[in-house]
Amino acid sequence: LLNRHVDVENQRFSTRRLIFVSYGMPKWAQKLIKFKMKGISTEDATCDLKAKELVLLGQNITFSDFFRVRERCVYTQHPENPAWTSYAATTSFEISLLAGFNGMLEDACVKKNAETAQKGAAVMQKVIDRLVSSNWRTAADKLAEWKEDIAEIARSK
Repeated sequence: LLNRHVDVENQRFSTRRLIFVSYGMPKWAQKLIKFKMKGISTEDATCDLKAKELVLLGQNITFSDFFRVRERCVYTQHPENPAWTSYAATTSFEISLLAGFNGMLEDACVKKNAETAQKGAAVMQKVIDRLVSSNWRTAADKLAEWKEDIAEIARSK
């Protein structure tokens, strides 16, 4: 954790942290670049209790001169049902590495990101369906299954 700020009067808090990441690149791009895409990113989190909103902003530091990834995730209270949470995410890629290959790399990144998002959504839907069909609020014996589901979500990233 690099920074933490709490604004009691406005009921907001924010944090900034460093994250060690491994970038998922297509094999052809890894061969072209000839080094592993591992590095450091920052994540800024802002929670506004009055607005009932959590915003996460992530951005890579390593390789950012030629390969920049920015991600924004927003969690808000659902407008029609206050017991629900709405989620929206956007990711952008900017690549300025090799003339003629930038578009191909950007397209590959967008495709990989979409595939990962679809896998995560499918796993989450599986968990939700299982919870809905079971008595999940009182079924403590389901804990092992939930841990398995959470591990599956982590593997799908």
